[in-house]
Amino acid sequence: MSLFQKLKDTLGIANSLNGIGAVYKDQGDYVKALKYLFKALQTLEKTNNSSGMGKCLNNIGEIYSKQNDFEKALEYYFQSLKIFLAQQDQRGLTDGYVDIGMVYDMQKKPQQALDYYHKSIDILQNINDKPGLAFSYVCMGENLHNRGQYDLALDNFFKCLSLNQELENFQRVAYALNDISLSYLETNQIDKAWEYANQSLSIAREIDSKNEVRAAYGSLAKISAVKADYKGAYEFQQKFNVVNGSLFSELKAKEIGKLEAGFEIEKRLEEQKRKEAEKAKNELEQKQRRDVLQYQLIFIFVIGFFVVLFFAVKYTISLKIIKNLAFVAFLLIFEFVLVLIDPLINRYTGGAPLFILLANAILALGFTPFHRLLENRLTKRFI
Repeated sequence: MSLFQKLKDTLGIANSLNGIGAVYKDQGDYVKALKYLFKALQTLEKTNNSSGMGKCLNNIGEIYSKQNDFEKALEYYFQSLKIFLAQQDQRGLTDGYVDIGMVYDMQKKPQQALDYYHKSIDILQNINDKPGLAFSYVCMGENLHNRGQYDLALDNFFKCLSLNQELENFQRVAYALNDISLSYLETNQIDKAWEYANQSLSIAREIDSKNEVRAAYGSLAKISAVKADYKGAYEFQQKFNVVNGSLFSELKAKEIGKLEAGFEIEKRLEEQKRKEAEKAKNELEQKQRRDVLQYQLIFIFVIGFFVVLFFAVKYTISLKIIKNLAFVAFLLIFEFVLVLIDPLINRYTGGAPLFILLANAILALGFTPFHRLLENRLTKRFI
């Protein structure tokens, strides 16, 4: 980010801030994530970068959603949606519609959620975004399943299954098969429920997807209980518990890894700040050394000029030239003093041109007697 700051690349700075915020979001450190995302948003607003603002607002909404602050989440999702609508950003709109639908589902507002899933699907079909369609279909299917509309839910789950099979996204295939199994279970189609749960388990094992293996074991335990196969239900529940425990251990390991990664990021940021501060300090010291040297050279030059002027009057130089030289000497001293006290004047005047002019005028008036004295002494020496 320091490179972008040096180059004054505002968009680069904003993207860096957004990237750091995204890292903290993935680590679950939402306070730091929001800190960087809001900085990114502020930077993007200065450049009027609407596209970047829309994505940033959407990220902020996602964090509030993860924190179960649904009102805040919707506030930022709708802000991003307004930008995507103005820009006719189709992919941005579909993401926004699905995100809003998921929040409404979590708020137990299924009809409002369904309306936004429909909006997303309409656009996704037009732009032929198959991964997006598959995800929207599963969101709609789960919404309908939770409302007891199992036939409609199955229709969406099968659409999702077909697309994921075409895309060869086998984890999502296993996920869709398990959703189908649960809907068949609710409609008391036990054999079909058993068949699809076993298909889900087979694929999940093949691709070593522990999340989907766990879900399939859970479904098979429920189905076995409905079939009054209590021994089978117990065995599947035990298998579910083993995988669940393994996933919990992995999750803990990942959390530790995230904490370590966060520590490394903090260390890098601190090191970067230290280097920038050290660089600024060195530059300031160099500037001060340069200024002192230049002040000394100017002072020596002014003194030298006066020495030459006082000796020059012994030679045959006209009085007019002597007076002109005295005026030049006066100007040199005036400018030298002005250079020295200019930072002080700026500090007290706040850089206001009118006050700076007034201060310079007072200084010039103060030098007038000195100019007259210098001119009189040189004239007497000349005579």
